[in-house]
Amino acid sequence: MQAIILAAGMGRRLGELTRNNTKCMLEVNGVRLIDRYLHILSSCHLSRVIIVVGYEARNLMDYIGHRYDDVLKIEYIHNDIYDKTNN
Repeated sequence: MQAIILAAGMGRRLGELTRNNTKCMLEVNGVRLIDRYLHILSSCHLSRVIIVVGYEARNLMDYIGHRYDDVLKIEYIHNDIYDKTNN
């Protein structure tokens, strides 16, 4: 089984909160949303997790880095038209 996380959108409705980062990089109660997603998915015995990136892709990819290598196989797909398709 696989999982896909759609993380390419700009999150315009969140205004200043997403000016320099994607929605999944926002913190709720001190934990980034992407960490919540990946932590939950790490217990699902997935063959891979695909993250669709676009807006501020490098920030997200740098943040995730190799921190989940021991529990998840993460692949990235870049959506070059994220600003038109909203993901």
